[in-house]
Formats: sequence, structure tokens, C-alpha cells
Amino acid sequence: MYTCCIVFLLSGIVFRSNKVFCFYSVIILTMFNGLRVGIGNDYEQYLNIYNQVNAGLYSAIEPTYILLSKVFFGFEYGFNYLLMFYSFLTYLILYRVIYEYKIGVLSSILIFSSGFIFYANNQVRQALATALFIYSIRYIVSRDFFKYAAFIFFGAIFFHFSSIVLIVAYFIRRSYFNRLFVVFCLCLSFIIMKLNLVGPIIAKIISVLPYYSDLYLKRFTDSYIIQEGSGAGIIFWIFVAIFIVFYQRKTDSPVLVNLFIVGTLINIVFINYDIFERISFYFIYIRFILIALIMKHVTTKNGVLWVLSYSILIATVLFSGCEILYDLNKHGVTPYINLLVEESV
Repeated sequence: MYTCCIVFLLSGIVFRSNKVFCFYSVIILTMFNGLRVGIGNDYEQYLNIYNQVNAGLYSAIEPTYILLSKVFFGFEYGFNYLLMFYSFLTYLILYRVIYEYKIGVLSSILIFSSGFIFYANNQVRQALATALFIYSIRYIVSRDFFKYAAFIFFGAIFFHFSSIVLIVAYFIRRSYFNRLFVVFCLCLSFIIMKLNLVGPIIAKIISVLPYYSDLYLKRFTDSYIIQEGSGAGIIFWIFVAIFIVFYQRKTDSPVLVNLFIVGTLINIVFINYDIFERISFYFIYIRFILIALIMKHVTTKNGVLWVLSYSILIATVLFSGCEILYDLNKHGVTPYINLLVEESV
């Protein structure tokens, strides 16, 4: 898996053109994602839906998935072609943003080390909707609600229904939050998560709803996922978030930073609740862009910041490497099996 990281680094030297580098990266990631077998917690569910759609037994999914399932069904490895199509669009859109920011090589490493590629390997439809959302953030910045809404509605209809909630992201604060206030909120959110204070409150609110309270309460309870462990992984990403917050002005992108902060808080507080956690995924993976933007503006002359930036980069690589080595990644990314290799690596 991490061989691809080396390829990205080498290609950054070979290709002097940022455009060529980005296109090359899209192709590599498309092949890497599309040719996988059994990778991702949702893989079997996607494959099952693919087969049921073609048997005429399932239609409760976006029309794009239905159409692609029917188009590729007649081909050998048709399901992998479907995955490749989603991956290609995801990274094509994402690298369009990366190209505009001129953060190619750094982003290609951080796509791995920040966890986005594992997320995209697992939740292929939502990852594509996430890429479209990241692209459409420009319209939040320019205060063009109609263009932003058009992108969000398009993503919700054709890629992932849940992305309709991103409409509210348009109203995010457009100036930086106070750094100490954000750090306080991050620490508080961790305490709330460890004590599980939010779940019982939501359950009580649902229980007083008329008519359908029992049904909705059962659905909410069923979405609860017991997270075992010390919370060390969460603490690690909190430290990364604090780094981003303290050097947020280096990004020159307050909207990006604020969306990331909101998503991180949701992710921490609702870590045990699948529905809310998945909503947070639209925001938290913006971190790979933010870290790259900070590093883009850092040189050895910045001293401590230069050391911190590369320490964060190395730490994320090591952290993700350990997740893979010990099979701790929540998206189910190991062992990696590829159609061309036909064995786990």
C-alpha cells in the first residue's frame, strides 16, 4: 500500500508539471482502489446491492449506482469497473482542488496518512460526494448560494443521499475562530465522548416525539457502535487538529478550517453513533488539504514551525502505518487484495 506513496514522491521529481503530476496520481489511485477485492467494511454490501440491482430486487439507492451496475454487469469483473468509475471521479475532482492549491506531492502523501484513501476504499459513494463538496466550498467562500446548492443537490441525487445535509455548511463562519476557544472545545468534546453524555440526551428527546418515538429510538439505539480501546487514536487526531488550529492563518482559508473544526467536534462527540460519525466524514478529511497548505508556506527559515510541520507529516504516516500493520483501521482496509496480485499484502 505504501509503495504508492514512494511512487508519488518519485513522480513529484520526474514530473515538473503540476497538471501532469495530478493526472498521474488520479490514474494510480483509480487503479489502486478499483482493482481491490474484499477491501472495506461496506465492500460486501456494495457487491450484494450490485447483484440485487441486476436481479431487479433492489432500487433504494442513487440512480448513478443503479445505472453503472446495469452497464457493467455484462463484463467480467464488472463490479470492479464500477468501483474504478467512482474512484476515478472522486480523485479527478479532488485533484482538481489539489492542482489549484498547488499542493500535489504533499497532498498525495497526506491522502494516505490522513486516512482519506481508506475512507474512499470503504464508502465509495460518500467519498465521491465528499470530493464534490470539497470542490464546491469555493462557492461558500464567494457567497454564491445558488451554485453551491446546485452542487450539493447534484451530489445528493446522484452520489449519496446523505450529502443533502451539507446545505447547512453554507452558513459556516467565514472568519477564524479563536484558537484557545477551539482547543477548549476539542478537549471538552473528548470528555463528553468518554462519558457518553450525548447519547442519553438524544434518546430522551426522541422518546417524547409523538407516534413514532419507539421506532426512531430503536433506530438510534441500533446505530450505536461500541468503541473499544483507550481513545489514543482520537487523542492523536485531536493533537493534529490543534496543530492546524494554531497555524490556521497559514492556510489562508478560514472556511476550510472552520468546516474541519466543526466536523472534528461532531466526529469526537458522536464517535459511537454511526449516522452522525458518517456525517462528520464529509468534513474531517479536509485535514489533508489544510496540513498541506500550512506546509506549503513553511521553509527552514520558520524554524520551530518547519520542524512541527514535518513532525506532523511523519507522525501521520507512522500512525496510519501502525493502523494497517495491526489491522486497527475502522474502515477495514487490511489485508489488501488486488485482482492483479490475487493475494493479500
